[in-house]
Amino acid sequence: MHSTNAQTACSIGYYSSTGNEPCTRCAHLTTTNSTGKTSINDCIAYKPIVSYQFEDPADLGKDSSGNGYDATLYNSPTEVSGRRANGAIEMLASSTQYAALPSTLDLWKIRADTGITIAFWARMTPNTASYVVTDIVADSIWRYHVITIQSDSTVSNPGQLNLWIDTVFKGSTPCGVHSVSGSVPNLYIGKDKFDGDFDDFRIYDFPFTTFDIEQHYFPLYYPTGCLPIAYNPNPGSYHYPELVASKDFPGVTNLNNAITTAVDSLDTAFRAMVDND
Repeated sequence: MHSTNAQTACSIGYYSSTGNEPCTRCAHLTTTNSTGKTSINDCIAYKPIVSYQFEDPADLGKDSSGNGYDATLYNSPTEVSGRRANGAIEMLASSTQYAALPSTLDLWKIRADTGITIAFWARMTPNTASYVVTDIVADSIWRYHVITIQSDSTVSNPGQLNLWIDTVFKGSTPCGVHSVSGSVPNLYIGKDKFDGDFDDFRIYDFPFTTFDIEQHYFPLYYPTGCLPIAYNPNPGSYHYPELVASKDFPGVTNLNNAITTAVDSLDTAFRAMVDND
């Protein structure tokens, strides 16, 4: 009888040359579609079904996912400076400002079939009313919110809604997505419950895991002098949340031009660039 040492395959979001541990984590905003991946090329970008970046003042409701789900704005919400010094959208409860998602987006069926994630950055004023769970933070500071809702086929807690803020789990409630009665569209952003700013609003057709949340939130820590100040939402700290989501952010090719030895990932390129001043 011969004994063998069992090898553990790389988890989703990780890869190695053999597909087994030890593994390397995919760069921010990327993951893999299965376990046991063997190359950084297996790390693919997350693809939202809806993405509102609020960066075009002439069309704040534009859906940049490519799926054509442009939002309709009501009562003239305005563009303000976003958390990355680009665009965001301001919605005031006193003016009942909101953005309505199109009726062609059947989130109710998507939620029931596959589950969904609604993820966004928000800067809520104390005037914001909490209506999901009691842990909504309305302190006028940019915070990353993730709401996941399980599919109807989920073995445990089908249809359950879960909330994370800045990667910290805040609570859950046994309610799914329901349509809104009357003349108001089925799903909207803002309205009379919300007072403050939204940025980087995305919807995905699956519920995020903790790994997925971290891939979208966790910052890169580099000295503020290494990048233009516009990329730093808080110039007083070394905090760069989700830099790679910025439409003007340099890619690996640009960073490789600043260092001697080329590298294949954004994180590695960053570290090499910083090490080489």
